[in-house]
Amino acid sequence: MNSTREVFLFAFLLLFSLSGMSQSFEGVIEMELIYNNLPAEMQAYKSMLPKETTTIIKGKNARIEKPGSMGTETVIIMNRDAEISYILIDTLGQKMYLKQAIDDADEEENEDVEVEYYNEEKTVAGYLCKRAEVTDEQGTVTVWYTTEITSDASAEFAVLKGYPLEYTIETEGMEITIRAMDVREEKVDVELFRVPEGYEEVSEEELGEMMGGSF
Repeated sequence: MNSTREVFLFAFLLLFSLSGMSQSFEGVIEMELIYNNLPAEMQAYKSMLPKETTTIIKGKNARIEKPGSMGTETVIIMNRDAEISYILIDTLGQKMYLKQAIDDADEEENEDVEVEYYNEEKTVAGYLCKRAEVTDEQGTVTVWYTTEITSDASAEFAVLKGYPLEYTIETEGMEITIRAMDVREEKVDVELFRVPEGYEEVSEEELGEMMGGSF
């Protein structure tokens, strides 16, 4: 697995975890990633895949941090106040970021999403959660959500009645469960949702070339 593929797989997974982000919640959510049915060609890279992540939320804004892998650290910033997202990459001191506008089409796409709710319950990270199945054109995702954290942001799980603390998705032939381990309400510095000094802006093409891959 090349570095570019790992970065964008991480981005896909963690942007999914922003779905249903609470407008009022402020704090930190620690998530673990569990992989099942890894394809044979990915078994050798299992140790390189992210095992846990940290999501920092302040209102509609979020920052997702992935621990370093082979000298590469990745941060995703969703600044909904400015309607801009950033992917920050630090590879052995070479710092770069990709800037993208947040697509308002997410709200329209939610019209094609169906949600089926069930009476099953379980506790995740100390929160009582209920099971739901979210279906769109790409398939069905099983979600465990809590109503103790309000959901009102426009993203894949915005149609839910709460915040998803556990869900399982299938991508690239493997099954990935993303589960909250710890949820802490605390004050968050607004500067965490801006690009820090020392990072150079690059395009998607430039990022692909720098990290030895293409997309």
